[in-house]
Order: sequence, then structure tokens, then C-alpha cells
Amino acid sequence: FAWAPSRRAIAARIQKQLDLYRRWFNTRRPHQAIGGKTPQQAWGGTEPPNPVTIRADEAQPRIEILKHCYHGDPKLPALEIKIDWPEAA
Repeated sequence: FAWAPSRRAIAARIQKQLDLYRRWFNTRRPHQAIGGKTPQQAWGGTEPPNPVTIRADEAQPRIEILKHCYHGDPKLPALEIKIDWPEAA
């Protein structure tokens, strides 16, 4: 039908609505699981703290926490934790 919107136009409208919802969900809606913060407040631009040595007399593992974007989306953080244990003496 010539009067009906094309599939591309329908898909573009749906994508626009999904983008608006994702923006609201990540920047406006408080989440109970993260203390009433929005995901943007909880994850936006924050880096994990440096590790603290608990027992200085024991060999400590090297712990590295990396924050990536899940599928390239900066609103969906994915944490990678690397632990490197030193060789026993």
C-alpha cells in the first residue's frame, strides 16, 4: 500500500522509542538494587578504588578491575576482574 509507512520508517520509529526508554531507564529511574541511584549515577565515570593491603607480611595478589562498555554501550558497564597471585616463596 502506498499510504502505509515503510518497514524502514516503522523500524526507525521503534528505535527512537527504544532509545528514549533506555535514556529514561539509565538516567532518570532510580533502581532499588543500587541504593536508589540511576545507573548513570552509580556507574558514570567512576573508577574502582585502589586495592588496600590487609596483611603486609604476606604476599598479596595483584588485583586489577577494568570497566568496559557492554557491546560498546557506555550505559551498560561490564566489569572484568583480573587476579595475579605471586609465586610462593
